[in-house]
Amino acid sequence: MNAQNSSPGTRACNADALNDMLRGEISAVETYDQAIATFEKQPIGSDLHHIRDDHQRAVVALRERVTAAGGTPRMPEVTSRITTGRA
Repeated sequence: MNAQNSSPGTRACNADALNDMLRGEISAVETYDQAIATFEKQPIGSDLHHIRDDHQRAVVALRERVTAAGGTPRMPEVTSRITTGRA
């Protein structure tokens, strides 16, 4: 479905669904960051970097799609805490 050809309610629903997927991809990036920290010096470290990079590309693409659907992309909780100073 093309966001330009849908009603505002449909676009908001699409943006919400895309934001849900975005949250999952952000979580995956954070999880792979933790795994990389643990396995960095082992042979699997390179594979983990590649998988993390795939998830990061999905984050970028989903943020663009959320915006195109008329929504505001969610930011990761960690970034929010860092930028707002809240723990």
